[in-house]
Amino acid sequence: MNEHNGCALTIGTFDGVHLGHLSLIKKLKEEASKLSVISKVLFFPIPPRFYITGKFEGNLITTSEERKKLLLKSGADKAEELIFDERIRNMSASEFFEKFILNKHKTKILAVGPDFALGKDREGGHSFLSAKCRENSIKFFHAESVKFDGHKISSTLIRSFIKNGEVEKASFCLGGPYFLSGRVIKGAGIGRKIGFPTANLQTDAHKILPLGIFAGRTFLRGKYFDCVISVGRRPTFKTLDMALLAEAHILDFSQDIYGEEIEIFFESKIRDEFKFSSKEELVTRIKEDIRLARITLKNRPFSFDKTAKNS
Repeated sequence: MNEHNGCALTIGTFDGVHLGHLSLIKKLKEEASKLSVISKVLFFPIPPRFYITGKFEGNLITTSEERKKLLLKSGADKAEELIFDERIRNMSASEFFEKFILNKHKTKILAVGPDFALGKDREGGHSFLSAKCRENSIKFFHAESVKFDGHKISSTLIRSFIKNGEVEKASFCLGGPYFLSGRVIKGAGIGRKIGFPTANLQTDAHKILPLGIFAGRTFLRGKYFDCVISVGRRPTFKTLDMALLAEAHILDFSQDIYGEEIEIFFESKIRDEFKFSSKEELVTRIKEDIRLARITLKNRPFSFDKTAKNS
């Protein structure tokens, strides 16, 4: 399909690419195929409300790069960034519609989420978009909410789950485990000294770091390995100025991976982080964490197939 023929377009933040997003993209693909046009996602890397408040560090489910990969994996033909800045913030809904939806992307179908609005002060809601699309012979639809436990699945809900360590609830809403990605860097080396070496992850400052000890998986060198993930400040040894750090003890693995890019996936929380009175007490607890992680992971087949067919 040729992009010059126009596209089926959806616009939003799409942080996490959760089940609601996947449902929308699936419908977008279906409608696009009827007109033989491509499906395209135009996404804001930083959510507009975070840009306005300045509170975006430690608040994102997915980085821009992660999000683009997930959007393409979900079935969208194209995924493009649209940087939300002062120009976009002060643009009227009519100007945004003409500039981006009509002229730049030559939209034939427009799909948006249940709470979407564009333009200065969110002036262009569903009624505005429906009318403008009708004027320009563009098919318009908005997605219905997808529910979890009586709540509308949203990036806001999922962020709250992750921050509270409720990674299983977050994973359900996301359609796959919450994950961190980054390069393995050198830490204080305490884990290796006490017999449990860890891969210390250099994470993006925008990503949410769920505090605690978790059973999880590490994706490394094209394979998945069971692991125990620790996110915290290491109060027992107070290393690295007690900076917040994510690290993974990869089970049954002993190779040097410094400098390599890995991903860690959160499956289930084991416990909170707390200070131990001695190294021996910590070692005993780590052994128990590993035992519990093995039990959890043995009974939980891993899946990370976030495609539109799962919605």
